[in-house]
Amino acid sequence: MPPYALNKRKRGQDLSWKKVDHKFADAEGDGWMGLEEIDGVDVDFEEGHSGERIVKLRSVQNVVDVPFEEDEEPDDAQDTQPEKKKSRKELKKAEKRDAAKKKRASAKQAKREEDEAKKPKEPAPEPEFDVTKLPEWSADNLSIAKDLPSALLRSLHENNIVTPTPIQKESLKASMIRKDVIGIAETGSGKTLAYGLPILSRIVEGEIPEESLAALVLCPTRELALQVAGELKKFAPRVQDISRRVNVATVVGGMSIQKQKRQLQYANIVVATPGRLWEVLLDDGTLAKRAIRSQFLVIDEADRMIEAGHFEEMDKILRMTQRTSKSSTAAFQDEFESTEIGLPEEVPATDDMQTMVFSATLSKDLQQNLKRKRKAGSGKKKQEVKSSLDDLLMRLDFRDLEPSIIDLSPVNKVVSTLEEARVDCLSTDKDLYLYYFLLRYPGKTLVFVSSIDAIRRMIPLLETLKQHVFPLHSGLQQRQRLRNFDRFKSLPNAVMIATDVAARGLDVPSVDHVIHYQVPRTADAYIHRSGRTARAQRSGLAVMFVCPEERRMSNDLLKQLNRDNGLAHLQIQFNILDQLKARINLATKIEATRHKTTKAKFDSNWEKEAADALGVDLDSDHEETQYNSRGQKKKRVGVANLTDKEENALEKQKAELKNLLSQPLMIRGVSSKYLTTNQSTLANEMVNNDNHKNILGVSKSTALNDLKKKNEETIEIKREPLSNSNLNAPIESTHFEKEKERLVKEIGHEFEQALNNSNMLGRRLEEVLGVGKEFNTIAALWGVFGNIVGKDTKEDDNDSSSSIIHPQGIPGTGSTDYELIYWPIPGRGEFIRLCFEHAGVSYVDTPGGIDQVMEYVSGDVDIGNNNIAFATPILKDNTNGVAIAQTPAILLYLSTRLGLSSDDEIQKIQIHQHALTALDLCSEAHNTHHPISANLYYEDQKVESERFSESFRNERIPKFLTHFETILSKNLKAQKKYLVGDHITYADYALWQVIDGLKFAFPKRMQTLLPDYKNINGFYDNIKSQDHMLSYLKSDRRLPYTDGIFRHYPELDAE
Repeated sequence: MPPYALNKRKRGQDLSWKKVDHKFADAEGDGWMGLEEIDGVDVDFEEGHSGERIVKLRSVQNVVDVPFEEDEEPDDAQDTQPEKKKSRKELKKAEKRDAAKKKRASAKQAKREEDEAKKPKEPAPEPEFDVTKLPEWSADNLSIAKDLPSALLRSLHENNIVTPTPIQKESLKASMIRKDVIGIAETGSGKTLAYGLPILSRIVEGEIPEESLAALVLCPTRELALQVAGELKKFAPRVQDISRRVNVATVVGGMSIQKQKRQLQYANIVVATPGRLWEVLLDDGTLAKRAIRSQFLVIDEADRMIEAGHFEEMDKILRMTQRTSKSSTAAFQDEFESTEIGLPEEVPATDDMQTMVFSATLSKDLQQNLKRKRKAGSGKKKQEVKSSLDDLLMRLDFRDLEPSIIDLSPVNKVVSTLEEARVDCLSTDKDLYLYYFLLRYPGKTLVFVSSIDAIRRMIPLLETLKQHVFPLHSGLQQRQRLRNFDRFKSLPNAVMIATDVAARGLDVPSVDHVIHYQVPRTADAYIHRSGRTARAQRSGLAVMFVCPEERRMSNDLLKQLNRDNGLAHLQIQFNILDQLKARINLATKIEATRHKTTKAKFDSNWEKEAADALGVDLDSDHEETQYNSRGQKKKRVGVANLTDKEENALEKQKAELKNLLSQPLMIRGVSSKYLTTNQSTLANEMVNNDNHKNILGVSKSTALNDLKKKNEETIEIKREPLSNSNLNAPIESTHFEKEKERLVKEIGHEFEQALNNSNMLGRRLEEVLGVGKEFNTIAALWGVFGNIVGKDTKEDDNDSSSSIIHPQGIPGTGSTDYELIYWPIPGRGEFIRLCFEHAGVSYVDTPGGIDQVMEYVSGDVDIGNNNIAFATPILKDNTNGVAIAQTPAILLYLSTRLGLSSDDEIQKIQIHQHALTALDLCSEAHNTHHPISANLYYEDQKVESERFSESFRNERIPKFLTHFETILSKNLKAQKKYLVGDHITYADYALWQVIDGLKFAFPKRMQTLLPDYKNINGFYDNIKSQDHMLSYLKSDRRLPYTDGIFRHYPELDAE
């Protein structure tokens, strides 16, 4: 019998509808008409003439529910109708239907069997792990392996964690016996696993009650929370018992809170940021109960938790977990009650909660404070808290009277594998030096800045320069932050510019360099930023960019870090900076135009959206279409588009930048056409694949190797006066012979000349023997050649025909010891170096490096004698403590001491007059490439430079040369070959240096002019041919012309 005895279609109004009582009776006046229902009706859908669906109601009468049984015979024959005999055709159809049914049933059964076979079979129980595979974990003095379950040890082995780190060793000894732990260790030391292993062990052993969380892990940032959760999942062992499986849930902002709530239903480990966790706790009473009874409470990067935006929620969460009275929860209980959940008083905090706090930096006074607090007892007067971090830790309800404090922080605050360096530059040049660093040392570079605005400015600039650069800051959506983070990790050469969001805890594989674009405000920030590299025993480099405005802050920072000697200076190839400046300037202009367009579009869209929201129309000015002279539509100016002129300029700038980026950078002196010129090793480097791919003339190297090489070569100079008693100090003959052989090998045919030149001998010996060698060796060599030195000195002193004052004391013996503080360029300091080289005195060139220069330039440091310098160069005479600034004053001071002046007052004035004239010519040469301001780039004043240089080449150079030619002509007639008298003075060296610089900066013009000035030509060659000058010009002490006063720009030397 079929289940329906009778079906009949009826109209809807003919059916027996029943009115339904409802609770919305009061809403009938608001359009509610009521609700009715009907039973015994099926709904059919039919297709109308136009293809629409029509609803048909079919009444069902005598509905019965009789199961159908094939073998059941009818009880009453009268109740059944006699079967009609089927035709042959109908029987065939029935047979086909039955066969099809059987086939379908067979296919379904086969599919079920196939699916059943594909289901993963329950794995067989794994055998006990062989702890001998992890010998470092099962050493005699370390019983960690005995306390960890076999499945967890197997997971460690599979992930190649064969050796525990120091923080893991020490913390696990305490945490595995259920002691509270405070761990302080360097970044990248494995702190996550240090607190993760006890948690995972307790879960796998089945020791976590169902009503409790296994662990509540609090992190300061989303990225760190996601990373910690990933690490815990990675090491979670595979177990058959569902109750012992590890389920980790992440509760962070920027992600779906509904999804996070679903994950929390099954989680036994919750990794969260305080803000989002507190939001979830207020809405989930079950989770609040479980959190209160957590078996572990972990605070990662504890010092970051005290910063703004974290502490309030953190404080509330901590008080939830405290074993306290009702009054102590009053501050936050109202928030629970307002959510209709309420703080469950029947679930008190557990007495066996284990608390673990980890960070890379903690207060050194913290250890004593914690112990004093516990010993004092809860009824004592509250002790004074020394810092916010101490306050945070005082709020923790440690179950131990004395938590185990493990302080493994390094003495220097950073890991031993981290190298540190600095770059001193102007604030406007930081982009330039950053771009230089990225090209010179490709790799994974993490750049830290202090604001999001800085990131938004720098990202488009570097993208325009074709760098793989990604932002990371709190203003990004969480999905974008994760995507940028993953892309940065996947590329071998990439740049990430980040705020301090990325400074804590993040483990980015193989970060090569960390750059502090701005000086960190605190020592902790510096430590954590730098800790993103040199992780897990790998090497890394941290570079800090320091401008004059940040000088004082950087000094304070270094004092906190116990860097008494400061940071080493990163070596810079200054002679390619001009090429990079051109790229930076173009990219800046292009990005400024793009920014203007983007901002205009944003403003325009905002106006339209605001108008739509208010339901008003914009003014006709916004809709007006302009036309150009050809009648074509013109893009509206000032709203979202550029004018035709601006677009053409933009396209031209793009094409010019593209052309510059396609050309290789070349250091000066290297030619891409002639690879073997100037004794260049470029050809060999290219053959051996040792050349730099971005810069021609530079070998392939890493920033770390270059810095280490420079540090090895930089040896502190300690000069000690040599008295007459130790001039003949005996040394072993074998040692002397070795030094003598090396001396001959180094300077070859110049050796005899050096021996006969007492003024040169000291400098050459120090140069050849090497800085920092034993001074008794130099003394012994002086003893051997003492007769020559004494003879030369005596003859000079007895020369009554000379009106020149000679240097006092023996060169190289320490009787005169000078320090020259100047930039490492051949600028005004070169006039002073030439005087030192002439006299052969002992001097140190910029002993304190750029640090010392910046100190004096800042004007905050006394250079000596209660004297403050306005600018460099600065001279320090260590024999009497005198300090002098400015080139003319220094030359005047040295002249009488180095034998470069006269004892005649009139001649002194004449010498100084000629020196000042040469310095004036030098100053005008500098103005050719910086005619407007020294603070602007050459490219920003290029037009003015070309106009100024034309006048300088055609008028000023001939005028100065004619003046000196006249003086030399008169002196030669009197058989005097120098500017004043027949003895060389500092004015002669000043003029020689200016002519040499002009020959470099304006080679075409000088080649045309000099043939007409025969006396100047002879004067120049005479000065250059002196032995000490030839030696000096070949040595490394003579700095090449790069970014100093004399610069060569072909366009400025055009004839």
